[in-house]
Amino acid sequence: RARFATTLDRLRSRLSPAAVSDRERARAALEPGPLQRLFARQGDRIVPIPTASILHIQAQGDYAEVHGSAGVFLIHVSLAELIARLDPSQFVQVHRSHIVNWAAVVHLKPHDERRLAITLRDGSVVLASRAASEDLRRRAR
Repeated sequence: RARFATTLDRLRSRLSPAAVSDRERARAALEPGPLQRLFARQGDRIVPIPTASILHIQAQGDYAEVHGSAGVFLIHVSLAELIARLDPSQFVQVHRSHIVNWAAVVHLKPHDERRLAITLRDGSVVLASRAASEDLRRRAR
């Protein structure tokens, strides 16, 4: 009985934070308007990622690799789903496989005659597509 009670306590402690996180995740996913945070698995935990802390998001097959101030997280959501739910005044899709947070942009510079290289706060560089580069040039004017 003692071992069974210990096992139950251990299971309850593992499940109770996840149940709260699952409720939070469902509520955030169903809220109208732009997302304020994403949720990602980190080991056996689910951690919130505030959208303000995101630098850029890169496609990785069926997943999205979220690069933020707290690290890199892999979430099972497509870029199309993310760009539809992120704030368009804060996030821009600069390539079919990249979304960039405007607040994280340090500068833009020409990469070649038609594309721009976007340097972010953490020093990473994202290349914009030709069409997105034209849009970025218009926005920068």
